[in-house]
Amino acid sequence: SLDVTNSWSKIKAGDVVSDTLTGQSWRIRYSKDIQSTGTNFTVAGYRYSTKDYYALEDVLDTYSDNSHYDHVRNRTDLSLSQDIIYGSISLTLYNEDYWNDTHTTSLGIGYNNTWHNVSYGINYSYTLNADNSQDEDDDTEDSNDQQISINISIPLEAFMPSTYVTYNMNSAKDGDTTHTVGLNGTALAQKNLSWSVQEGYSSQEKATSGNVSATYNGTYADINGGYSYDNHMRRLNYGVQGGVLLHRNGLTLSQPMDDTIILVKAPGAAGVPVNNETGVDTDFRGYAVVPYASPYHRNEVSLDTTGIRKNIELIETSKTLVPTRGAVVRAEYKTNIGYKALMVLTRINNLPVPFGATVSSLTKPDNHSSFVGDAGQAWLTGLEKQGRLLVKWGPTAADRCQVSYRIPSSPSASGVEILHEQCQ
Repeated sequence: SLDVTNSWSKIKAGDVVSDTLTGQSWRIRYSKDIQSTGTNFTVAGYRYSTKDYYALEDVLDTYSDNSHYDHVRNRTDLSLSQDIIYGSISLTLYNEDYWNDTHTTSLGIGYNNTWHNVSYGINYSYTLNADNSQDEDDDTEDSNDQQISINISIPLEAFMPSTYVTYNMNSAKDGDTTHTVGLNGTALAQKNLSWSVQEGYSSQEKATSGNVSATYNGTYADINGGYSYDNHMRRLNYGVQGGVLLHRNGLTLSQPMDDTIILVKAPGAAGVPVNNETGVDTDFRGYAVVPYASPYHRNEVSLDTTGIRKNIELIETSKTLVPTRGAVVRAEYKTNIGYKALMVLTRINNLPVPFGATVSSLTKPDNHSSFVGDAGQAWLTGLEKQGRLLVKWGPTAADRCQVSYRIPSSPSASGVEILHEQCQ
């Protein structure tokens, strides 16, 4: 893939703010996944064509108290992962050149595996910071850093469902070794509340640090909050992120959205979860936004009817859509909102209404028709509190009759009413 980014920025040099600078950045990327060998190979090259290209973080650095900042000119990335008999190995390499004639090179090697649901890994990294403009007589040494880390994750499913205890050790070249122990997991029926508690220790500072955080993925927004501390400061953070979609049927709030999204429309079906979308339920009107969709691919959007309210019936529960990039596509589901009843229908002569007769609503014309089964029984959904039904079993006026019904003031706990009505 190839893409180009254009920037307009005003940077600060000392106390002077520059005029608007315009720059461009070109990026080329190649990726290959070889499933037969379990190999994933990615090469990404970044080139900044002009000195006046500044990313947002570059601009913010010029306004900070730190007078030194690295302005990237070009960057090349290489990553390779390979599945082996026991686990997988990975290799990462990147090189960055800066406009001040310095560069950074980093190499990383890792091994990861899972044994009886216990995940563990070991990683090594080497980073070199060098100055390309040094003279041969310059005694300034290039700086380098080496780090090794070990991580372990153990599930506590037998004691605390969806909970893990983690351990991480990181040792750097300067002699500092940090140990971090954590407990994290998810909660609620849809696993849309994630939480984490961590405590750390630094051998160099001989000090502890810790943090507590939680994130809730809801129908209308994502909410997060946390508290952290170390030897130097205390920090409290909280936030709300979400999206707003304006469409021809109104306005729908959602979790943060990507550029390609799907609007779910199930009129009247409130609180119905969307399968495989954490925390995404239909709102009070029956609308929801699937915030991330794959462009030019088949996206299956299905609704979970497991805990659906008794007065809601979904005529269909799954849709497959192929959106273009940047599109908002609809997944519309037919719904039937109202009471459910098994109605036994008899004629004036007390004989059952004929088998195969159709039953349709006169007070709710958009409701779909039902058919009469054995012994005059008809399964009806989407009924109003009271109304009139038309029953037909032939083309003439003698082959039809009408039923007036009323749902009892105390509806059945099962959600299904048993009614005996006479068709006149």
